[in-house]
Amino acid sequence: MTFRTELEVRRRGAAQWTLLADLVYEGETDRFTVPAGFVTDYATVPDFLVWLMNKTGPYTLAAVVHDWLLISEVPAHRVTSRDADGIFRRIMREEGVTLPKRWLMWSAVRLAALFSARRAYGRDFYKDAPLVLLIAALFLLSVLPPLAALLVLITRALFRPLRVI
Repeated sequence: MTFRTELEVRRRGAAQWTLLADLVYEGETDRFTVPAGFVTDYATVPDFLVWLMNKTGPYTLAAVVHDWLLISEVPAHRVTSRDADGIFRRIMREEGVTLPKRWLMWSAVRLAALFSARRAYGRDFYKDAPLVLLIAALFLLSVLPPLAALLVLITRALFRPLRVI
C-alpha cells in the first residue's frame, strides 16, 4: 500500500508533465506501473475552481495513477471507470488526504465520468449518483454562504451611497 518509486517529471507545457521514470504503486492486491513517458496534468481541476483545490497536493500521486488508469486501463477493459475512481480514492486515503477532500475529489471524478465519452466503458454512474449528489449538496451548503457574504460586502463597498456633509 505504497509507492515503490518517486515521481520524476519534466514540464511539457503550461499544464502538463511527462514522467521521466516509471511510477510504481503497490497495494494489497493491485500493482500499477505508470510508464515513463506518460503525460499527466496532475489533478484535473477546472481553472475556475483552482482557488478551492490546487492541481497538486497530497493527492498528486493518486491523480497521476488515476489519469493513467483512465487513458490506458479503462479503454482496454482491465478496470472500469468506477474502479479507477475507487482506486483514486483509496490511494488518496493511503497518502493521507483528509476525508472531506478525498470524498469531494472522488465525487467530482464520478460526476465527470457522466459527461465523458472516454469513460463510457462500464458506465455505472447511477450506482454512485445518490452519494455524489449528497456530497455535492454538502459542498454547496458549505461554500455558498461564505461566497454570498463576500458578494454582499463587495456590493456594499462598490455601491454605498456617497455621504454629503
